[in-house]
Amino acid sequence: MAFVLGLSSQNVRNQTGSLRKCSRVRIRGSAVESGSEISEELKQLFQRQKERPIFDHDRFGGAWLAAENELRFFSDEELAKIGNPAQRSSATALRDGVETIVTESREQLLKEFPTITEEGGALYPPFRSEACWRDFWHFTRVASYGCTLDESAFLNTNGLGILEEVYTELSVPLDAMLFGTRQLKMESQSLVDSEEEKAIVGRSFDTVINSLSDFIKSSQ
Repeated sequence: MAFVLGLSSQNVRNQTGSLRKCSRVRIRGSAVESGSEISEELKQLFQRQKERPIFDHDRFGGAWLAAENELRFFSDEELAKIGNPAQRSSATALRDGVETIVTESREQLLKEFPTITEEGGALYPPFRSEACWRDFWHFTRVASYGCTLDESAFLNTNGLGILEEVYTELSVPLDAMLFGTRQLKMESQSLVDSEEEKAIVGRSFDTVINSLSDFIKSSQ
């Protein structure tokens, strides 16, 4: 489905709750090739990732667990029961604007890294770039969960460690992912009105951004 979820073939619920089918990508070893087979090592890594996502579902149950299990944004009914008005409106803005958020962030990334999707680039062939854009969608989804919480520590340390392993194994361009996630933050903040909402959205994305920054630090 995406780098963040092992590039496997899965059904993923979109922001309205309907199902959409993601493309299948097969991988061999540390090289990512269209049409190659997934190694046993990567299969095990992806299974660990499935069991331990980056959102800390052990600490947050209820609506958060239900949404995370279905890889979707909150419904209006769920949002009505959690958070305060500013938190709910922030999460709603991310949900309703996710396609625009991802599209605009993608365009900015391609301007900053103009050859990244060309042959020889870090997001070539096309299934690699598509996986990156889907990760942007999921980062926005997870950030929307964070908007409804009163704390910034909503990511799971073990889940982040597994994601870092996946990114390393698949040679995901961390500098581009970090740049793109910062764009997600700015685009998301542009969709909310009040300073309180902008702060909520910013704090939530900063949690994701700081985690990606740590990936880069540990790789140096």
